[in-house]
Amino acid sequence: MPYSTGCKTALSNFEAALDYRNVPDPAVMVSFPIVGDPDNAALVAWTTTPWTLPSNLALCVNANLMYAKVKDKSTGAAYVVAESRLDQLPVKAKASGKKQPSSKGSNAEAVLDGLDKESYELLAKIPGSSLVGLKYTPLFDFFIDFQDTAFRVIADNYVTDDSGTGVVHCAPAFGEDDHRVCLAAGIIEV
Repeated sequence: MPYSTGCKTALSNFEAALDYRNVPDPAVMVSFPIVGDPDNAALVAWTTTPWTLPSNLALCVNANLMYAKVKDKSTGAAYVVAESRLDQLPVKAKASGKKQPSSKGSNAEAVLDGLDKESYELLAKIPGSSLVGLKYTPLFDFFIDFQDTAFRVIADNYVTDDSGTGVVHCAPAFGEDDHRVCLAAGIIEV
């Protein structure tokens, strides 16, 4: 229940909503190299809490989503993101001046067709369930002692393709879902 400490009284829903504003959330995309990938691909995670990256212990995907491995033609780097979120990767828009297409519910070829074909090449489509268990190189070595159980891909349905890249970085000390999935995967213990 909303409460005013100044007035020492409860607030109505209307009063509590008076100061509500939509504000932009800062977000970053971070690539985590997949250990042993033949294309040297990296999983791209999107986060609005970059200060938690030093505590990363896992990456979480949705086993029911389709993921795409694409190659950046200018750098040769390969990335893995949810197929329906390919338009979130940095690209140069086509010279026509049209907006980048929304990829929600689209397939990788259609999204790449709407973007500059010189930017990315589709290497493979990968079911999310096939990503589970892959190991990746952590950004920092603070928790290297956990390498036997940590720094691997896990799956949970809380990962969606509504925003971000379809890959969530998990820092179990900072989030309820992160803690829950890392506990269930045996990465941490209570």
